Amino acid sequence: MRRPFTTIVLLAALLGLSGVASAYAQEEPAQNEPTQKEPAQQDPAQEAEPEPQAATEAKPAVVELLEPGVDPQVRRYKITAGDKAMLRMVTDMQMQMDMGTGFEGPKMPANEMYMSMHVRSVDDDGVAKVDCSIERVGVLPAQGIDPFVADAYSQGLAVMRGIMIRSSFDPMGRTTDVFVTNQDGTPITDRQLRSTMEDTAASASLQLPETPIGVGGRWRIIEDIEIGGVRMQRTSTHTLTAIEDGMFHVSSEIEVGMEPHHVDNPDLPPGTRLRMDSTTMAGSSTSVFSLNSAAGSAEVNTSGDIRMTIFQDGVPMKMAQRISMSMKIEPYEGDLPEIDQGSDDAPPF
Repeated sequence: MRRPFTTIVLLAALLGLSGVASAYAQEEPAQNEPTQKEPAQQDPAQEAEPEPQAATEAKPAVVELLEPGVDPQVRRYKITAGDKAMLRMVTDMQMQMDMGTGFEGPKMPANEMYMSMHVRSVDDDGVAKVDCSIERVGVLPAQGIDPFVADAYSQGLAVMRGIMIRSSFDPMGRTTDVFVTNQDGTPITDRQLRSTMEDTAASASLQLPETPIGVGGRWRIIEDIEIGGVRMQRTSTHTLTAIEDGMFHVSSEIEVGMEPHHVDNPDLPPGTRLRMDSTTMAGSSTSVFSLNSAAGSAEVNTSGDIRMTIFQDGVPMKMAQRISMSMKIEPYEGDLPEIDQGSDDAPPF
């Protein structure tokens, strides 16, 4: 159960972050739940098993300036070499499945992650080399959670502990050259996990428009993203709402679209094929961050449905996944939780 849990957590987080939670741009409170639209459904009995579709090459993100705002001055990130930060991320994600009898599923526990960040160097062009390390990750105790579900979820998260994410971050906010390893630098042997985390990290930074912006400035980012073989187009609209004491306050609205496509997934049993059909994932967030520091805070909310068709030996079966997620990111100071050494009363980290 480990890979599916991990992939779902990363995918939901990515859809919610919408590029506003990079090493230098995390978010603050989002309001207003998005309205969900039910896509039209076809009769499964009339569907044929799809032929595998070749993956289309992702296009570079399109960044459009909508309004420059008052006294445009925000131009580029200027990251400082040697900058360090520790972030605490708490995610409450609920997921239900519909296999033809309505949405149902157990209540999931929230998870907590501690990630250290270190800017190793900055070159003459302002491109920063950044190391991120997942120091701790685990579930948070809560009433009303099935112990079996909590244990399975904890095992799913355990594979992320100690993972190192290295990347380059340029002054425009583009994340490139993402490389994921174990903390000691050895390769991650789980190809699906490595690919999913690299795809997620590469798509989780807030790009700035070429033209300077000021308070009230708005810009839109349209980008193709692929996570674990699932291909989507994400449109996020950002507004610079305030600049206070050198901190930038940004609110964001997110929409995600998807064209039907076949997914190659090594976790599927022989004779099984998966087609992603549609999604209504959407959300909103606000963020507070600096252009020259790894410090920042955020809250984000997303929700929606993901619809798919599973073909088992050529026989189609419709499925839908309903996801709601809230995430809070904040700087953290102090001692990290102790690592679980097998004690029943130890934190699950």
